[in-house]
Amino acid sequence: MSAKNNRQFYNCLNLTMETLHKVSNFYSVKFPILLKKTSLLLLLVFAYCPSANATHEVMGGEFYYRYIGDSTNIARQYLVGFIYYSGSTTNSIPSQIAIDVNSTCSTGGSYLANPISGSPPFGTPIYSNYSCNGNPGGYSYKKMVYETVVTLPVNCIDWEFQTTLVSRSNAVANLVNPGIYGFYIKATLNSFYPNNSPRIINQAPREFCMGADGSIVFNQSAIESDGDSLVYYFGIPEDGPHPGTPVPFVSGYSVNAPFQTSNGMNLNSSTGLMNFKLLQSGMENFKINIDEFRFDSLSNTWLKVGTISKEIQIQINLSCSPSVSNWNLQSNTLNTQVTANCGDSIINLQTSTPFACSSLSSDGSDFVIYKSDGTLLPIIGASTNCSNFYSNSVKIQLYAPISQNDSLYIVTTIGSDFNTLTNYCGFELPEGDSLSLKVIDCSGVGLVESDLVTNIFPNPVENFTEIEFKDASQKTISLLSADGKLIRKSEVFSNKIRLDVAFLPPGFYLIKVMAKGKVETNRIFKN
Repeated sequence: MSAKNNRQFYNCLNLTMETLHKVSNFYSVKFPILLKKTSLLLLLVFAYCPSANATHEVMGGEFYYRYIGDSTNIARQYLVGFIYYSGSTTNSIPSQIAIDVNSTCSTGGSYLANPISGSPPFGTPIYSNYSCNGNPGGYSYKKMVYETVVTLPVNCIDWEFQTTLVSRSNAVANLVNPGIYGFYIKATLNSFYPNNSPRIINQAPREFCMGADGSIVFNQSAIESDGDSLVYYFGIPEDGPHPGTPVPFVSGYSVNAPFQTSNGMNLNSSTGLMNFKLLQSGMENFKINIDEFRFDSLSNTWLKVGTISKEIQIQINLSCSPSVSNWNLQSNTLNTQVTANCGDSIINLQTSTPFACSSLSSDGSDFVIYKSDGTLLPIIGASTNCSNFYSNSVKIQLYAPISQNDSLYIVTTIGSDFNTLTNYCGFELPEGDSLSLKVIDCSGVGLVESDLVTNIFPNPVENFTEIEFKDASQKTISLLSADGKLIRKSEVFSNKIRLDVAFLPPGFYLIKVMAKGKVETNRIFKN
């Protein structure tokens, strides 16, 4: 056994001995008696600790907790959960997780958490259907969720739930000698304030890729049920046992720069959203911390009531599949023309690759719908049917049923959650991606017939669009930006004109036609 694996094994042995000592009362067995049963002790140690040749690969984990004292009538009682991630779909993972509880006020003891999700010894494979580099089957992890009930003996401002996992992958590029260190993962709690920890929405296992034109978005947003204020920041990787020892970064990496990027990590401390352009492929270690603060009306201050951490090893591919880096909106019939009927109050869309359900704003603000006269068709919500946190369909709920024949344009925008839809590989749906929607079956109900322009096609437009007029009389044609600034102006003496818009950036533009003392304005969208 190498020196590196010796350290892994004996760290684990020491932790196991310590755990056995702490939980001896749990088993109603005194530790000195257990020590005499050498064969039983060795069996426990070697079953729990990986050997030098073990292929078991830990990818990370995260804690959560929920106050249950109100329902059990037991003060300071919490349901504590731990999510364990593995990098293999075949190798076994622990049947139990040992959770230590400590504070500066008192020792809370040691607990064994049992699985509530997944089946030992193989856990639950996740995300095997989505691949960022185009390989069949995707990049697979598996997880196991463990829970136990913890009763804290006294109130204290710095209770910690901790566990140590052994060991990190030797393939991790941003840590020095990663294989000789374990994961030391913890969550903290100020028990003077009964509290439910935040829950990070997106799953931890991820793969990203280099070589993309736009920034990758990594969403760490969490749900907070108590109304506390959350602050997101990068965490320091640690090795166990308690109280934890920092794991050194390789030169060029740091706590706030765990990936090599061309534009920084750009973490929004209020939302948990980050974006970056990757410069290095391989496996990287990533840790995010979330502090939660609660306003105390007696002291008129914000007090920290808890912290959770998520740490995971992330695979970064050399390149991306074009299908995930250049994705788009599609209609429910996979055409660029969405169909809608008179009386519809829901519009169904699809995306060319699955998106994270958490990136869809339920208020519908990820989309706007323009009528042909430039006014908006009100949207009151959006929903989707999730499967394992991802989906490729959206239902847009309108304020009122469609009641008028028209040509509508559905356009993506940055929603109230500060992002557009984000797919599994971290690529946002481009703002301004659009689909046209034609409503033609509202019998006898339509727009006022145009006196000057009879047709504009194609619209949306890539390079050229043709404008057809009722006659060949003299007209003044103005191309304007969406805010009304003049781009180009010309005189026309025919019933048709071919308009070049290839030089324009994507977005909405106005075409104003003046003739016979009349003015008409039409809207086009440049892809």
